[in-house]
Amino acid sequence: MSNRDLSYTLSSGEDLLQHHSPGSFDIITCAETFPLLDTQAALDNIHALLRPGGVLAIWFYGPPFFTEAAYAPTCQRILDIIMDQNFRPVVSGGDDFHKRSWKRAADGKFSWLDYIPLSSDKWTDVRRHKWNTYARLSFFTPNACDFPVRASSSVGEHETVSEEDDPSFWSVTWDVGMLRRFVKASFPKPRDLAGMDGTIDQLFEQLTKAIGGENVSRKLSWPAVLILAVKAIER
Repeated sequence: MSNRDLSYTLSSGEDLLQHHSPGSFDIITCAETFPLLDTQAALDNIHALLRPGGVLAIWFYGPPFFTEAAYAPTCQRILDIIMDQNFRPVVSGGDDFHKRSWKRAADGKFSWLDYIPLSSDKWTDVRRHKWNTYARLSFFTPNACDFPVRASSSVGEHETVSEEDDPSFWSVTWDVGMLRRFVKASFPKPRDLAGMDGTIDQLFEQLTKAIGGENVSRKLSWPAVLILAVKAIER
C-alpha cells in the first residue's frame, strides 16, 4: 500500500462529520480514546458517518496486573500507587470542564465501557467482550481522583455480553525495567511527588524488591474490552 492510498484528517472525535460525508465509512474504530470523548456527540458523529450495515469497533485495555499469586498482592499494590502518583496531578484539580471531562473518563473506565448507549433503533448485533474483569480497566484508582467515581450501565437486552477470566490472555513476562518503560509510555512525564508513599523512584525501588530483584521477571496480563456494533439498516 502506498501513501497515495491513505488520507489523514486531524479532528476531534466529536467533529469528524465536519470533514467527511455521511454514510462514507464501512468501519470506524476507536482505540483507547472513547472515554475521553463526549459520549453522545461522538456516537452521533460515528453513526452518521457509517453506511447502513457499517461496523463500529471500540476497544480499551487497562494497566497490566501481576498474575503470580505469591507476588501479585504486594507488587500490584505498589504498581497501583505508582500509577496514581503519575496521574493524580492531571486527573485532579483544574476548572469545571477539566473535572467533568476526567470524571466522565473515570466513570466510563470503571464501568468497563458499559455506560456507552447503543440503542436498538440505531445499532444491531451489539457485542461486548470483556477479558479479566477482576482487574481494573482504568490506569488509575479512585484514590487519584478528587471527585467520586461511579460506574453505570446502558447495556440493553438486545446486546450480547461475554466475560472471560484468562490470565494467559495477552500474557507478558516483564522485569522492573519494562514496567518503568510502560509507566513512562502510559503518561510521558512521570512526576516526582512527595508524600507518604515516597517518590516515583523510591516506589520503583520498593517494586524491584517485591519482584525479587532488578533482573527478575514476573508474569503479567491485561484487562481489555471490545465492543462491536452494526449500524441498523432503515426499513
